[in-house]
Amino acid sequence: MTRDAPDTDAPDTDTSAERHYRNWTVLAPLGLLATGLGASGVGQSTLLKGRGAPTWKWVAAGTASLVALNAGLCLFGDAIKHRPNHCFSDHAAPIALSLTVVANRVPIRQTDDGWETSVGGLTTALLPVLEEEGGMWVGMGEDPDLPERQEYPADDPDFLVRRVPLSSKELEGYYYGMANQILWPLSHYLIQHLNLDDQFIETYRQVNERFAEAVLAETETGDEDVIWIQDYHQMLSPNLIRQERPDATIGHFWHIPWPSAPTTSSSASTGSTTRKAFGRACWPSRSSWRRIPSTTAM
Repeated sequence: MTRDAPDTDAPDTDTSAERHYRNWTVLAPLGLLATGLGASGVGQSTLLKGRGAPTWKWVAAGTASLVALNAGLCLFGDAIKHRPNHCFSDHAAPIALSLTVVANRVPIRQTDDGWETSVGGLTTALLPVLEEEGGMWVGMGEDPDLPERQEYPADDPDFLVRRVPLSSKELEGYYYGMANQILWPLSHYLIQHLNLDDQFIETYRQVNERFAEAVLAETETGDEDVIWIQDYHQMLSPNLIRQERPDATIGHFWHIPWPSAPTTSSSASTGSTTRKAFGRACWPSRSSWRRIPSTTAM
């Protein structure tokens, strides 16, 4: 009697599961470490410039920090491909994820030759994941002639581009106002450049709500959802999405320095107005502040 030869074409689920889990546990911490170091370095280079350090010193520090940031994003983007589900077992195949990226701008642009991908660190890191796994990228729509929903590429779509159309007034208050004239100088300790306009704050909150609504309208209520929210333009979106997607994995990457407590609460020159800009403007109450770790942690 002869024994049948083993089926060499059968998938080795044990080996595959272990490999994916090992890659996830290595790449994810490295990516988070690199992005953290990079963000910290950007803050330090800004401080060096403000203190009158030699140009070469703060430029070198800033360049190295940006390299670390981009490397961290690339590492974490690769790690997401290997992310196991919370019920991942030794004999389970890797679960298919659903990735949604929420950023200020969409990752494609129109040229004379048609549509092409944009250039940037976030696009370089996460677009390959969308192209391989599918998903959605949510960003603001500045041109009213462009569609809200656009599959890309058109001939053989890999992912969906979802635009949140903004009027010129909304763009002025949300982006050129709150983001550029309040959050950016506040996070870089440039208090003297703050423009604390209440309308900027209110428009910012309204636009963040619309971004969150777009994500909720396009995603399913499952624990396979991975939602990556990028930067200080979207401070409110994580908590708004978490309230409706309690089982989703939500990450919020803050790309600029996080201001110290004295900067946001006890500035001698701005006092309560600074506190309002970074407190009431961004989170309605102290209870919302306490919920932040659960909404922004991976």
